[in-house]
Amino acid sequence: MSQRFSPNLLGGYIGKEINVTEFIANGMNITEGDLLAKNNETYTITIDKSKLLTNDINNFILKAVVSDGCHAQGVREISLLHSNAA
Repeated sequence: MSQRFSPNLLGGYIGKEINVTEFIANGMNITEGDLLAKNNETYTITIDKSKLLTNDINNFILKAVVSDGCHAQGVREISLLHSNAA
């Protein structure tokens, strides 16, 4: 069974959710926002924060929405701290 992974960012004090449409998953460019993932496989996801949030936002939440072919859906949020070194 395949699952669809759709990431979003909730950025610091801006208080709005940003749909992430471009990211890299296991070296593959995703350009339309969804990764069709296989069960029991591990994926390394890379998101370019600079394309989505201003440089002064260091605290943000990555929200992962995963759904399957039967439209069941799960949501997980991870709080991240990423400082921009000058």
